[in-house]
Order: sequence, then structure tokens, then C-alpha cells
Amino acid sequence: MKKQLLLIIILCALKTTISAQCSTGCTYNVSGLSTSDFYILPGQTLCVAPTGTITGRIAVSGGTLCNQGKIQTTAVLIANGGHFNNYGTGKIDTLYIMQNNTNFTNYGTMTNTVMGTGGSATSINNGTMLATLLGDSTSTFINNGNLTINLDFYNAYSSSFTNNGFMSIGRDFYNATSSSFSTKCMVNVSRDWYNSASVTGATTGCGGFNVTNNTYNSGTLGSLSSHLDICDANNPGTINANTGTVAGTTTYCSCASSACTVVGIKEITQELLVGLFPNPTTGLISVQSEESIKTAVVTNQLGQVVLCNLHINDTTVQLDLGHQAKGVYIVALTSNSGATAFKKVIKE
Repeated sequence: MKKQLLLIIILCALKTTISAQCSTGCTYNVSGLSTSDFYILPGQTLCVAPTGTITGRIAVSGGTLCNQGKIQTTAVLIANGGHFNNYGTGKIDTLYIMQNNTNFTNYGTMTNTVMGTGGSATSINNGTMLATLLGDSTSTFINNGNLTINLDFYNAYSSSFTNNGFMSIGRDFYNATSSSFSTKCMVNVSRDWYNSASVTGATTGCGGFNVTNNTYNSGTLGSLSSHLDICDANNPGTINANTGTVAGTTTYCSCASSACTVVGIKEITQELLVGLFPNPTTGLISVQSEESIKTAVVTNQLGQVVLCNLHINDTTVQLDLGHQAKGVYIVALTSNSGATAFKKVIKE
């Protein structure tokens, strides 16, 4: 009931400020800059062309939103069987995907401060997504691309999350309240890992977690038909605190070769302009940015986090790869404004 009330309040608040809305059955096309708010009803479609940009708020209640250009706004709500297909660039402070038969599919680049899903909605990421916080409640989420969460990840209340791609969590992982989390790749968790529901690995090969701090399990880990690997850097070879069930197929720190690599990342920066030198390097790297850098995460070719700094708040930062093996690394940077950059570095 509270979720329904919240949805009605949000929809009504947006509707009262709509200045760009067409009648039922029409298609609204944006090919230039639009600062208007949009409210899309069943049978209506809002299309953003490759040359289009929307900076107003968007609520889709049973209609369709298709973005090939840019959406840069404070809020987007998709509900009541609505659809959101993103092929372009989205920079959205708050993105909500809610209710049965509601779908969000990302093929492009999506940056969110907060992303929330609920009410039997379905979200699929086939592109690149960066979120500060991600919450999955009573819904389905499938990650086939690149998913980076700067702070916490929550999968709860009978939700189903499937990870088939690269996934990195900057702080804590939570899987709880009758939810299921399945991964065929190694998920990087930069702080603590909590499970009180069900976590499984891959049916062929193995998937699991690289955890920097502690692991706590009071649910079910693994299954006889899948291979789950837990690698706790703070306590290798076991789980810090276990009061649940662990399948006999579960292993510890043996699946590095099965980790999924970062896919589809370009060598050029995405929105955030940075300089990085020297490259190639034998150890120290200096990063300079036009904006204040908030976070810096370095992953190796296996998708494992080898360096993580979440509280920089400076335009200059030094990263030390002196203790890392020779090879190629990806440096992921986030500014205080939410802009991102990805740079490839060669360690000699």
C-alpha cells in the first residue's frame, strides 16, 4: 500500500508540471534540447533521437520511452507496465522501475545516483551501468554487461538477480529475505558480504565473489548443480561467520581463471576528462582531472579489484601498481558530480 501511494504521489507531482504531453496513441519525438517534463500514458511513446537531449523529469505509466540520445535529469519513473529502452546515454539521479510487466533494458551507458526496482518489474543490462546505490526488491535483474556500484548493493524481498557479466561493488553486498543471486562470474566486493537467502554459482565453470573484508552467511551457499567460489581476502579458505548451509561444491579462492573481464569499455574517457601518466608504467600512476575525483577503482584482466580508493575528493590522485603483476589494467574513475572515465593502463 505504501508503494502504491508513493507511486501515485510521484506521478501526480510530475503530471501537474507537464508542459510536453501528446494525446493517447501519439509519438513524441525529441531531436534537440528539451527542458520539459514528460508524462507518458499507455499507447504513447517518447523517442529521443541521437541528436536529442532531455533535461526534464520523465514518468512513464504504461507507455514507452526509447532513448538514442541523452537523458540528463533528476528523476525517471517507469511503472504500470511501461517500457524503457536505452540505446544512448543516461545520467539520472534517481531511476525507479516498478510494478508487474514493467521493463527496463539498457544497451548504452547509464549513470545513476540511486537505482531502485520493485513490484515484479524486470531490468536487463546489456551495456554499461554505473550506480552509487542499487536496490532490487521483489523484481528480476539480469546483468549481461558492465555493472559498477560505487557503494552498496541490495537484493531483497524475493528478488532474482542473475549476473552474467562484469560486476563490481564498491562497498557492501546484501542478499536477503528469500531472494536469489546467481553468478557465472567473479563479483568484486570491496568491503563486506552478507547473505541470508540463496546464492549460487555457474553450472559450467564457476562463479562467485572476491571479497576484501568479511563474509557472513546465514542462508544457503551453492548447490550440487553449480560451482560457487568464495574468496575472502581477510580470511582466505573459509567464511568469517557461517550459520547457514554451504554446498559441497563450494570452493575457496580457486576460480580466478573463471572471472569475467570488463567488456565493451572504450579507451577514451566517458564524460570525465582526465590525464593519466606515465602509461606504460612500472608502478606509480598520476591521474589529473578537471573535476574533483571521488573514487578510483583498478581491476585486472580477470575483473578482480586490485586497488580501490573511495574517498579521494581531489583533482589529483596517485595510484600505485608497483606490487601488481605485469599486464593490462582498467582504471575506473568517478567524479563528485557523477561523471565517469575508464582508462587502460599497461604495467611493465
